Amino acid sequence: MIYIYDTYHRKDTMENNQIIQKTVLGSIFEQYRPQLMATISWHATEALKRKMDFEDIFQEAFIDACTRLDYLNEHLEISILVKLKGIVIQTIANKKRYCRAAKRSAGKEVHENDLNQTQTNLLNRFADKISSPSKKMLRKERAIIVHQVINQMKPRDREIIIMHHFDQMSFAECAVILNINVDTAKMRYARAIERFKKMYDVYMT
Repeated sequence: MIYIYDTYHRKDTMENNQIIQKTVLGSIFEQYRPQLMATISWHATEALKRKMDFEDIFQEAFIDACTRLDYLNEHLEISILVKLKGIVIQTIANKKRYCRAAKRSAGKEVHENDLNQTQTNLLNRFADKISSPSKKMLRKERAIIVHQVINQMKPRDREIIIMHHFDQMSFAECAVILNINVDTAKMRYARAIERFKKMYDVYMT
């Protein structure tokens, strides 16, 4: 594991130490760019994507991370990547507030070109775990429907499903990011899955 605090051990002033940590943090952000960009892709709503591109969100998340160095040095049992994903998720949540003036139905429709092959595969794996596959439906079509259903869920339901399945976080890691206990994370997930199944069944009927 890579930890910001453990990267350098020197007797510099607090100001110099923060500069060093931010420099190291910048390198770590670049190291994990593909994973963090994937997190942005999953968590950003269509309305937010129309207002900001992924690179802008990535840079905003880095700025936010620079103000949370103490947090990055806590919870040593949680990997630095998971912590950075948590900051990215929080940055996106903050940006979503600027999109709430848009109509509730806007930005929910997902088109075939919006999903890459990796996303299509992950969405179908998720659907395979919790529902019976459609015999007549192409995997791309099914992935689009699954994505649309997830996009229409309440934020807390959508968040826990994406974190656990698509960010591939354990319930313990989800709990740290959401500032809740593990049992609450598991219960929130179970309820979110039940609501997803009901919404998905409506789409499929």
